[in-house]
Amino acid sequence: MYALTSSVSEIDASPHFAPLFDLLEAVVETRDYTNPAVVERAAAGAVATRRAGISPETMIAYLRRRLHQAPLSAVGDWYRAVLVEHVVARAIDAYYDAASADPPSTHPDVAKS
Repeated sequence: MYALTSSVSEIDASPHFAPLFDLLEAVVETRDYTNPAVVERAAAGAVATRRAGISPETMIAYLRRRLHQAPLSAVGDWYRAVLVEHVVARAIDAYYDAASADPPSTHPDVAKS
């Protein structure tokens, strides 16, 4: 028998977003879901995932899954979906903003001629 294994080594995004989820735990107590620090920590996590070589698809899937699993008391399903999309959108923006800040590639296949 052959075992199916993935040849892709996936890097874990969770350490990069730990500060975001720590803040969300505190936000639950105060019910301050509009705290600007929430999206800024998402942005910081996104930049860190980019630097770690994590793909944007992996980052987005991780964030959506974790935000839907987060114990956000007193948040209805509708607002949770809005909050998730707001945080994910900010992370995507930050991920690609970090890409434009990266130094240009010197690889011969990528470098401009």
